[in-house]
Amino acid sequence: AAHAAAAEAAGAEAQGAALLCASTTARDAAGARAQVAAAAAAGVDVVELRLDYLSEEPTAADLAAMLDEREAPVIVTYRPDWEGGEYKGEEDARLELLAKAVALGAEYVDIELIAAERFAPVLEAAGGKRSCSLIVSNHDYEKTPDDEVLMDKLRAMVAAGADVAKLACMAAADGDAARMLALPSRLAEEDPDTKVISLAMGERGVSSRILASKYGGYLTFGAMGGAASAPGQPPIEALVSTFRSKSMRSATKVYGLLGNPVAQSKGAALHNAAYEATGVDAVYVPFLCDSPTDLVRSFDAADEALGADCAGFSVTIPHKTAAMELCDELDPLAERIGAVNTLVRMAGGGFKGYNTDSSAAIGAIVSALEDAGAGTDPLKGRPVVVIGAGGAGRALAAGAQALGARVTIVNRTANKAVALAESLGGDAAGVTAATYEDLQSGELLKALGAGAVLANSTSVGMVPDVDATPVPREAMADAGVAAVFDAVYNPMTTRLLADGVAEGAVAVSGVEMFVGQAAEQFRLFTGVEPPVDLMRKTVVDALN
Repeated sequence: AAHAAAAEAAGAEAQGAALLCASTTARDAAGARAQVAAAAAAGVDVVELRLDYLSEEPTAADLAAMLDEREAPVIVTYRPDWEGGEYKGEEDARLELLAKAVALGAEYVDIELIAAERFAPVLEAAGGKRSCSLIVSNHDYEKTPDDEVLMDKLRAMVAAGADVAKLACMAAADGDAARMLALPSRLAEEDPDTKVISLAMGERGVSSRILASKYGGYLTFGAMGGAASAPGQPPIEALVSTFRSKSMRSATKVYGLLGNPVAQSKGAALHNAAYEATGVDAVYVPFLCDSPTDLVRSFDAADEALGADCAGFSVTIPHKTAAMELCDELDPLAERIGAVNTLVRMAGGGFKGYNTDSSAAIGAIVSALEDAGAGTDPLKGRPVVVIGAGGAGRALAAGAQALGARVTIVNRTANKAVALAESLGGDAAGVTAATYEDLQSGELLKALGAGAVLANSTSVGMVPDVDATPVPREAMADAGVAAVFDAVYNPMTTRLLADGVAEGAVAVSGVEMFVGQAAEQFRLFTGVEPPVDLMRKTVVDALN
């Protein structure tokens, strides 16, 4: 079985795809063998056999049993505690067992750069490398060093006899993942024969694991059954199905989500399903970042090809205003709103900014009111309370104002609500600001009268804080609120929506806004008509 799997992995490598690897985390030999079999069944190309995770130090006989009739090629790793592993025993015993793994036919053995010189004579005494490929590795769990430090480490690995040079560094800054992705091509300019695994750890480094195939990485790691062997590993199932790692090539276009947080987003599931259904050669990746400008510029700076292949981005909380710095051109609606949620790479290399939030959110609210019997132009003259003065709040306020609503903006920081109201024309244009205290006490909704729409644009109530709400139920009591909209779509029914329904309002789920804005993004990104029904089903299935 291992020979057949090795042939399949060789085929994937020949086609340019990074090999998919999962690591065993079992505490006994039987469990490790079972995990190798499960990983092979899940579609991985290689399994890392982590001997240091075993509760008892394995003997040569234990190792032989684990390697016998294995279901997939393996990397035998016996990571010491000084390199982030769990082995605390004698170094000579560790090196001898790794050399034994080579003699037993393991396809790969991983040795740390700092131990490579000491391992060389042990391996030679055991008969040499034979057909085994030697991975020489180095891990930094605190930071990603400067580029030249990284290159010097790769050169040292080559000098130590590496067939595969592996660097794994913690992504501490927005640009670290891009710098790691550039390493395979940088080493190839000096040494085209040595393969490179270069991965950024942590949530900021997820993109380096997803995009390894595109940028020439030899192998990438995913987690099996939620058991990650290093921080930031996506599930193997996601690498195979959502991100389609095995079909990714250098020509694959990159789109992604800029935000903080991004882990809860279903954007990757939605967009990647749409790319697959329409035959678009693209991948959509979550990019956790503090600064959208720093993240995007880091790809440009790391390697010209990396930046050019970032063809567009979705922008989420809290970056919808800051992302305007990246735009060489703005769509008129985005310019009026003062926020973008979509960046599209133009032919000349710069970005054009759009806002697809406004039409999607307002369209969902209008449809709900019409379905409830409010007639045509249901927002004309109707009071709409927008909670939040960020990018999504700007989009909601401007969209409601354009349809004739009387808009009131509420924000925890009152001067931001005032500033947004004034930017949209203020009292004379039907836009005012109110205090958060008046909203929470119920005074604002009672003063506005029956028929108001309450629209939350903030992240309050989003997973994991599902019991939170920007407006207590008591504030809606007897106020005659007609509809409650929540931009939060995870969970689908937030506490705000549930309370609104209990007080007689129509609930407008953030799912409709999310799908609507994503569908328009897809159209702007690709020029292809979006499969809206599939996109909605993908999101609902993921949330359920």
